[in-house]
Amino acid sequence: MLAQTKILIDSNVYFRLAHAYILDIPIVTDDTAMLELAQDFDIRTLKTLELLKLMLDCRHIDMAMVKQITVYWNYEDDRPRSFSTDYRKHNLPYNGATRLNR
Repeated sequence: MLAQTKILIDSNVYFRLAHAYILDIPIVTDDTAMLELAQDFDIRTLKTLELLKLMLDCRHIDMAMVKQITVYWNYEDDRPRSFSTDYRKHNLPYNGATRLNR
């Protein structure tokens, strides 16, 4: 069943999802409507923290970079909605500067 959402989705979202579908590649987003729509079409998705965890595990980045990104999100008050849950889910170490609750 297709996502029943009343949120208007930008045409760029459809463009990105179509590319991910055709190329069979995952798409990285924290947007709830986009995640639901991708799920409806079996498009693999990653949330931002999932991508950071993957990059951390592959040693492409280090924990200092994860800390820098999360501190910036806190500074801008622009953390993903599921930040606290996802942070704990991926066993990322609490570093004191990362505020887990809004």
